[in-house]
Amino acid sequence: MSHSRIFFVLLTCLVAGFPGRTSAKDVGSLTRKVEVVTKAPQGEKETEMRVRDPVREGMEVATGKRSGAEFAIGDAQGLVTMGPTSRFTFEEGLFDGSLLDRVRCRISFGRFWFWFAPPVSKPTVLGRHPREVVIRSGGEDIHLSGTAVFLRVERNGMTTLYVEQGTAVVGEPGEEVRVEPGQWTMFGPGLPPQPPAPIDGHQTTEIFAPGVLEISPPALLDLTSPRLDLPKSGVP
Repeated sequence: MSHSRIFFVLLTCLVAGFPGRTSAKDVGSLTRKVEVVTKAPQGEKETEMRVRDPVREGMEVATGKRSGAEFAIGDAQGLVTMGPTSRFTFEEGLFDGSLLDRVRCRISFGRFWFWFAPPVSKPTVLGRHPREVVIRSGGEDIHLSGTAVFLRVERNGMTTLYVEQGTAVVGEPGEEVRVEPGQWTMFGPGLPPQPPAPIDGHQTTEIFAPGVLEISPPALLDLTSPRLDLPKSGVP
């Protein structure tokens, strides 16, 4: 066997041995951005993202002090909006055809708005198409169900969660906290999820600005708006 043939065989084996670089699946795509948004595919160098760039499993994305981003997940089944100085990773995306089965994300820090449509009906034994949306933050898993939520995550892992629509369940079974629309909670390293508390009208006006419950995702890209912010009061 010639040297060139041996080299080709070895190269093929090496590529096959690193499936993460060749088989990472698309989870969604970048639909809008303000200023510079960067991506870092697993094990690769960070580069600038362009609108319509795909988001793949294992990809970390980040925004700077004056930038923001909006991502579509699946076939318009979910949206993720990032505020300034934010970073997170799309860890997993599983689909059954065009239907979303599972999405897992991990937040490092920043301000986010997540929206996911409820599971759709499907003629199966279970009667519903399964859908699991999990966000890892502050050492806890946040499970979403047909949910729109705001998240603020500090660099030390302290996380504030506000539910606008649907339900969010935070924590492990037996110790989980269920957060309903209009409620918020706080948790992080050394602080388990606190009992949910409502945000009164004054807080909503002061922190989110009037009309927050009708806010549309593109409005969140207005970096001068307080709408990406979250309650700054003490622990519920």
